[in-house]
Amino acid sequence: MTAPAAPANSSPPIDLDQVTSQKWGPSEWFGKEVATASGPERLKLAKDALLASKEAGHDCPHLTALTGVTTPCSKAGGVCAVQRYSQTASGGINLAGHRVAICPSRLVTKDVLLEIAKKVLGLSSGVVLVKEVPYSLNMTKVKKSGEPAWAGRIDWLLVSESDPSCFVAVETQSVYMSGKTQDGTFNAFINANGALTMPPEYRHPDYKSSVPKRLAPQLESKARHLSSTSRKTVVIVDEFVRANMSALVEIPVPKGYADNPARADKHKLDSCQVIFAIVSLENGLLTLSELLYCTIDAAKAALDAVGPMPQAEFEKVVRQMVGTDDAKGRPKKRLAHKVFKLS
Repeated sequence: MTAPAAPANSSPPIDLDQVTSQKWGPSEWFGKEVATASGPERLKLAKDALLASKEAGHDCPHLTALTGVTTPCSKAGGVCAVQRYSQTASGGINLAGHRVAICPSRLVTKDVLLEIAKKVLGLSSGVVLVKEVPYSLNMTKVKKSGEPAWAGRIDWLLVSESDPSCFVAVETQSVYMSGKTQDGTFNAFINANGALTMPPEYRHPDYKSSVPKRLAPQLESKARHLSSTSRKTVVIVDEFVRANMSALVEIPVPKGYADNPARADKHKLDSCQVIFAIVSLENGLLTLSELLYCTIDAAKAALDAVGPMPQAEFEKVVRQMVGTDDAKGRPKKRLAHKVFKLS
């Protein structure tokens, strides 16, 4: 039986067993390409990574280039993006697969934001970028002036310089790492005198523990608030995040617009609440791959990427956890750290 075709906006699936079982290490470190850096450069990066951010004294090349203002790197360890590490039969080290942003600053460049401004706001010039804009009022706290205190901030706003009421909100969402401390990887580079080396511990980009839990509430709060005045929220994520999302239900296009791409795009833009901007980090560049237009509810469903377990399967799991016999009727011990007898 032929498998159903994947939705047009779906990305190649990621083998989650590979994500958690393979070793991941720095791909971009304090803005530098790890694979092409020299041994002495990697050695210094590793030593600096073990220092406090202020002591290491590195600037963030991404925010500095974006804003024109020298911005210190504040990320512990200074790793911008990670990639899978593997060892060849001859002992060499390969970095392969998706580059995954683990710092949100890695997801923004001037070119990407200008492309978004052109597609969403229709602006090719006169675009202003504003950082950390308050968007709601605290219902219980007041400022010294007696006015309500501000609560919550939008990461960025792209604003028309000539008409500040013309704007779009931009949120960035990177992935957190799970597993052992990253210091083990830094020390491994130091012990190898800066040579490329396999990370000693299993650490991996953890989509489920970072993206849905953090981004879904942000959309419910910020995007819901902005959509009440027909404003859009752009969410910038990388290809790894997109590949971990389930199929996204985009704004449907009327059949009458099928042969008119411009009308179809305008319809999706006018009708959506959220726009996913998918970016690629390949070859050390940041490029905009696609824009996906959807509702808040569709965005949250795709981010969640789970469905209910059938009742029979759930009950089987419970029986296996509570039972004192295995599938063959042999006695077995319950998991002492998960099952507790109360009476």
